[in-house]
Amino acid sequence: MKGKLFLSGILGVTLVFGLVLAGCGGEDDSNGNGGSNLNGIWNTDQAFGDVSFNNGNFERYADGSAYRRGTYTTNGSILTLVYTHVYGGYYGKPSLGWGNLESKWYSRSDIEALDTTVLPDKTEALSRWFVTASYGYSVDNSLLTFSEGGQVRYTFTRKN
Repeated sequence: MKGKLFLSGILGVTLVFGLVLAGCGGEDDSNGNGGSNLNGIWNTDQAFGDVSFNNGNFERYADGSAYRRGTYTTNGSILTLVYTHVYGGYYGKPSLGWGNLESKWYSRSDIEALDTTVLPDKTEALSRWFVTASYGYSVDNSLLTFSEGGQVRYTFTRKN
């Protein structure tokens, strides 16, 4: 009887230990969206501009306002950004010379449907605005780094 109790105790401890280990994932247990370590607003003074990540969605900022957005995925240390929308209030500024866009979010199909009097160089806009970009990335506490070709391209600090 003592032998069976002892074996049952060992089995119980082993089961609990196994369940604890199964619940401990690696750093990126995020189903491809970078997990909570990437979520938040990241600031930089570099050309990329500030960016926010939120569970598979991102927005880029210039002068404190969002101007591009899309979705992102991660695969190991690779971050892929898919740009899906642009904000007309930003790109419609006369100083940028793109055209007379309204202050609203535009998808690729919205831009394709515009008349050339509104957006004269539609082909160029589509090729620049709706792209997919991949970077090597790492998050170390409050520092986010994007790299290309093994070289650091952009660095960000966590705002929140």
